[in-house]
Amino acid sequence: FDTPGGFLASHKPAGAIRFTQDTADGNYTGYASWAEKPYNRKIWTMIERGRAAEAFFPDEKAFSDRLRLLSTTHFGLATPVLNIARERAADELSNRIRERIYRSDGPLTVHNISGTPLQCVQLSCRERIDDVSQLEFEAEGLVSATVIPTDVSGRSVFAMLLFDGIRDSYTLNVAVRTEPAVRERRQGLTLRSGNTAVRFSRRGEILEVTLDGRRIGGKDFLRSYLTYGGREYRFSPTRVFPGEITGGSCISVEGVIIIPGSVRDGIYRFDFFTSDAAPGIFLKTNVFWPYTEERDAISTENSTLGRFTDMRWQEAVPFALLPQFKGETTVRKRNFEGAFSSFRTSDFALAEPRNRSLASFNNQLTAGAVGLSDGESGMMLYFSRQALSSMAACPMRLNGDGSGLMNPFGTFCGPQRRHPNRSGDRIPDTYTLIAPQGKSLAPAYNGSAETSLCCIFPHDGSAPPEECESLLLAFADGAYVTGESGGVTPFSGDNVSVHAPEPGAEGIKIRSPLLTGISGNLGKYVFRGARAIGYIVRRQRKSR
Repeated sequence: FDTPGGFLASHKPAGAIRFTQDTADGNYTGYASWAEKPYNRKIWTMIERGRAAEAFFPDEKAFSDRLRLLSTTHFGLATPVLNIARERAADELSNRIRERIYRSDGPLTVHNISGTPLQCVQLSCRERIDDVSQLEFEAEGLVSATVIPTDVSGRSVFAMLLFDGIRDSYTLNVAVRTEPAVRERRQGLTLRSGNTAVRFSRRGEILEVTLDGRRIGGKDFLRSYLTYGGREYRFSPTRVFPGEITGGSCISVEGVIIIPGSVRDGIYRFDFFTSDAAPGIFLKTNVFWPYTEERDAISTENSTLGRFTDMRWQEAVPFALLPQFKGETTVRKRNFEGAFSSFRTSDFALAEPRNRSLASFNNQLTAGAVGLSDGESGMMLYFSRQALSSMAACPMRLNGDGSGLMNPFGTFCGPQRRHPNRSGDRIPDTYTLIAPQGKSLAPAYNGSAETSLCCIFPHDGSAPPEECESLLLAFADGAYVTGESGGVTPFSGDNVSVHAPEPGAEGIKIRSPLLTGISGNLGKYVFRGARAIGYIVRRQRKSR
């Protein structure tokens, strides 16, 4: 026996190991456990906002709170929902950060984080705004302003402001009209931005996505569904109409999410839009997931803390994207130091051929940017980090043909990634049947709601043009806002709401921690468990 240092001091290198994927040890051998629950995104987004403020107004106490909030106590393996005591502690830290970074004194000022002329901010309105055209932005050097509502109450908006030069900060004057501006409300069923076009059906489904006239996405380009009780329930569009926007074009789709036996049905709204300020097809999502009765206790410890769940939730897929590529796909991602790196999806099968297809993988840290490419063409996804974010915001599914399905702000479920082992998979299989952290994260979405802002940017080659990506990274990073003008202030709320726990609910079906998550697979569990125990006994006898 020796230490790593002692071993290295007395042995020559045997070979080289190259890491291209980000490495973690959570569910699906990735970052799922820390990044794919709505509550994770709630507190991570506050961390992102705190970091943005820190660049202009350093605060040691805010930094300390942010560091404590980053603890794996709040981003740990608790599955599928966080321990209620830990959640309350994280909420307290998050609110302390919120109180320190939001400043409403002085004129409304946008502080430039990205070092580009594009500034993207979420703002609050003290009074309800019936139409975003009621807001008039004025600022020195302002070239164009794209404004879209971010909630159904008319109390917050997202603004993309393009200026004629790069400054450290920009002072905004906002006037609020009493009546909306008169404008043309006609909108066709095709959105165009540069050489990209997205064509919709009259029901609101995407029919085709093209780049330079060639097809890179078909009817399966966008998939939205919830897997519950072993069945897949697709989002059902009910209305398609010209969306509310200034400084761009918008197609809005509203619909319902219905599963049998739910206490409350789900609803959603997708606003696909283009902006006069930046290239790309943008998407604002409002997803209100259904609520089903929670009658399962994850463990006796959790039940005493008043936290229950519904283990029939299996996959939450709000807007999965499936671009069409010809060759081997590569994942391109940006880390939190601003650097891009990539890895080939075929790498998963190099050590273990059974990983040619994967139910889920999330080995990509995503500081606002992640995408897929086959070298000849690709598609990047940029998302507003200060609106909704996580450390690894886009889990993916790998199909056997090498294609990848991107699931931003959702979670997949299925067989775990395989690893070479001497037990014939007996022990890994038993672990996933018994251990709570090996289960689906989808129950965390029960009754929750989230709002996100993303940009879908197809491109030629392995990466977008540098000038375009610079602007889209500015969209992803956002800006820091202080002050007030015309009743408009920095947005300080959360774009995530999580269903509150119901302590003391009657009829709760308490389960032993040992049997957590077996859920109708008792025969399979007994068979695999017996195999695993027999294997362990045989290995112990042999070792003696």
